[in-house]
Formats: sequence, C-alpha cells, structure tokens
Amino acid sequence: MEQLRVNQLTFEYPHHTPTLRNLSAVFKAGTISLITGPSGSGKSTLLQLLARLLSKASHGQILYGSKLLKNIPAQQLSHYVAMMFQDPNRQFAMRTVKHELIFTLENQSVPANQIAQQVNATLANNNLTDFKNRKLNTLSGGEKQRVALAIITALNSKVILLDEPFTNVDHFSRAKIMHQLVNLKHAGKIIIIVDHDLQGYQKITDQLLIMKNGQLQPAKFSQFQNELKTIDYQWQLPNDNNQSIYQIKDFSVGYRKPLITTDDFKVFAHRATLITGPNGSGKSTLFKALLNLIKYHGQITYQKKLVPKLKPRKYYHDVNLVFQEPINQFLEITVKEELDLSTRDHTNGKSLLKKMLKFTGLDHHLNQVVYSLSGGQQKSLQLIEILISNTPIMLMDEPFQSLDHRLIQFFKQLLKNEVQNKHRTLIVISHQIAPVADLFDYHIRLASHHLKYLRGLIQ
Repeated sequence: MEQLRVNQLTFEYPHHTPTLRNLSAVFKAGTISLITGPSGSGKSTLLQLLARLLSKASHGQILYGSKLLKNIPAQQLSHYVAMMFQDPNRQFAMRTVKHELIFTLENQSVPANQIAQQVNATLANNNLTDFKNRKLNTLSGGEKQRVALAIITALNSKVILLDEPFTNVDHFSRAKIMHQLVNLKHAGKIIIIVDHDLQGYQKITDQLLIMKNGQLQPAKFSQFQNELKTIDYQWQLPNDNNQSIYQIKDFSVGYRKPLITTDDFKVFAHRATLITGPNGSGKSTLFKALLNLIKYHGQITYQKKLVPKLKPRKYYHDVNLVFQEPINQFLEITVKEELDLSTRDHTNGKSLLKKMLKFTGLDHHLNQVVYSLSGGQQKSLQLIEILISNTPIMLMDEPFQSLDHRLIQFFKQLLKNEVQNKHRTLIVISHQIAPVADLFDYHIRLASHHLKYLRGLIQ
C-alpha cells in the first residue's frame, strides 16, 4: 500500500526564521500517527503543507507513493488528502449539515441519484442522523467538530489530516470519534493527527512524534506522564454564606427548544468555577445569556441588578469574555496593535505583560498579523489580554484549547493568583479538566437542561 513521505522539507513564513528545517517523515497506510509538541512549533504548518494549503516549501518534497503532491491537479487533490481544521467554522460553506454534505459529494462528482443515500449513510455512520437539518451556526463547538469529521469521511480521501480534533468535544463524543478513526485506519487510510491532549491515544496510535526545532522526532507515551494523568478531583460545594455575583431565576433559554431551565441558581463571587457538560447542552449559550447577547425567559441579576437594565458600557467594563474561537476576539491587525488596544485603559501590569509575552514567545511576534498566529499563540494572546484587563469578572469558553502542557500550567498559576490575591471572579467552560482541576473552587455540571453543583465530575 502507498505511503506518504516527506523528504527534507524546509518552510519559513515571510520575515521569519524557518518553521520547519529539513523535516523528513514516513506515514504508512493503515496507521494513525500522532504529532505533539510546543505551541507554535510548526505542527499545524506541516499539516497545511501536506494539504497544499500553504505556498510551496523553500526546499524538500512531499510524495504520495511515487506522485509528487505538488503535481496532483487541484480538482483531484481531495481524492488524496483531506484536512479538518482547528476551527471547524473554516470547514463549512453551506447553511445546514445536509446541504454541506450534498455540496461535498457534488464536488466529488458523485452521481446525483446516489447523493441522498450517501448523505444518510454518512450521517448514520457518524451518529449524526438527528443533525441532518440543523443549521451549522446553531451547533456547539463540539458538535461542529463532529460534523467536520463526518464531511472528511464523506470525501473518502486516502490521507486524513486532523488538527486538534477534540478541543471542544466531550468525553463520550471523543470516545466515539476515536472508534471511527480506528475504523478508518483499518480501511487503509493514512491518518495524521496534531494534538496537545494525549488522553486516549495510547491504544490507537501506531506512531507518536514530537515536533522540536522544526523536525519530527520519535517519542513514547511514557515521556508524557504529567499530560496523561487522570483525575478524581473533589471540589467544594458552595454554602449560603458565599457572596453571589449572578443569580438566575425562573430561567429558560434555547433556540428550537429549551436548553437550560432553572428556578433559582447562583454563581459566586471571588471564586473560580468550572462548568462542564455534554456537547450541545447549552454551556456557551449560558455565557451569551449572562452577557445579555441573546433573548431568554426569566431573570439574571448581576450584583442584585437585572442585567438588561444595566448600562452596557459599565457592565462590559466589569465583565470580559475569552471567546471559544480566537478569531472572534481580535479587533486589530497585529499582535502589538491588539495589545495596545487592550492596555489603552489599563496602564497597570506592564511587568506582568512583559513576563507573559516572554514566556509565550509572543515577544518575537509583535508585528505578526494575529490571524496568522498558530492556534496556541492566538489562545495565549486571548488569555494575556484578559489577564491585563483587570475586569472583575472573567468568563472563559474553552480557554486552554491548543495550549501545550507548559503553557496550561503557566496560565493556570496566573489565573489562580488573580482569583486568590486580586479577588477576581473566574467562570470557565472546559472539556480539558485534568491539567487544571486544582484551579477551581466549584464545579457546575450542565446536563439534561439543569445546572447543578457537584463535588466530582459526574454524579
């Protein structure tokens, strides 16, 4: 069976030192290869070169069998290579799941009389039959990732590239997707995955590689014991003496039907609170309601005042949000311009800013366009901005996605200091729990439309 071979590949972005340096690797048919490594080390760049999404490398070759990838006609490329992006929104062109799959199959020249059958089969094989007529812009981040993978399988490409495929996916969906990847592996596909979260990969991975200094080096899972730790963490339960920051009463919210309903629920001030729940349960919708960005029934009070009655300028001066998709966060073009905007009203914390820029390496990217940063660099920039903002309330939707273990631990300690020593309130939605469990005082589980404080992960 054919192999995908990378020979002496060198690539550099304009005005930067080479990201990849004489990189060579072999990816065999019927295998799963996992690539990990520091944020910004070039992992996503390699996948984009393999998918021919970047201009050609300055040196080296990429071959599928005996064919040079650069010589495959564009209209035939998807028969050979398909890629799932870090941000699944970049994957979609149509309005609904069904029409996205139809569009994909039409571009594959599937006969018109076979498309409906293949759409239904693809949805069934990916446990997405109920999603057929859903609008893509109403799906949660994790649901979008599942749909994006279904579209990749519909392409039936020989090489499947997955960039951080589980960042917004709950544990149950993660297990199902991994099972699908094993089936694709047994079907002879070449599967190459970039991920920082190594949980669950040990049993399905044939080749583990680490990106370091622009090259891929063989690695073993035993090298990553800290990253592979499981948790059995027990959080506190709040009591009536705690000061609440939000109170939610007689509340319901949802698009087609209620996602969340609650009679009376409080979120507490000067604490770090984790929110977990299945994909599509309404976690991000809850944040939108707290920020008064969507309509809902009932009451939400902030510091005992109804949120809709608050002056927006004052309220949004108190509350800051880390968006799930970094691209929605940025207002300026370069890193420096974005930071200048964030520090305009916050002159304190210059030493902290300098420390964070140096630790993340963003001090070397100040003049780089924010949209050209790696996923981990974009997420670091989001966290830096909220940490220097000094807003009393920090809402964060999947703030640790695309970050390596070293960066997660760095930002975890900074956030812990903000809560414990500066008495800021932190509320985080995350599927990444093990490396940050000890950051949180409380845990809210959102499931079956209800919010509930729990000591453990589930009850």
